[in-house]
Amino acid sequence: MSRPQPRLHAGVWYWPTRDAARDFAAADPLWSRVLEYGRGWAVQAGPSGNYAGPGIEPRPWRGLADFYDRRRAEQEAAR
Repeated sequence: MSRPQPRLHAGVWYWPTRDAARDFAAADPLWSRVLEYGRGWAVQAGPSGNYAGPGIEPRPWRGLADFYDRRRAEQEAAR
């Protein structure tokens, strides 16, 4: 039996079943969320992270941590 294939809409893949989306997400732990939408099941890289689609690598949202890390590095480099 073949695995259900996702449908592409606006750069995001939507799977017809939750199990199919979970199977995809299991391949990489950064794809940590499986969400149901009217178009099907989408896979997201954590809260506020990007959604799975063609050529997209999982990139979780780190909030202000990235900003403060860059700011600290810039301040240390200026010394």
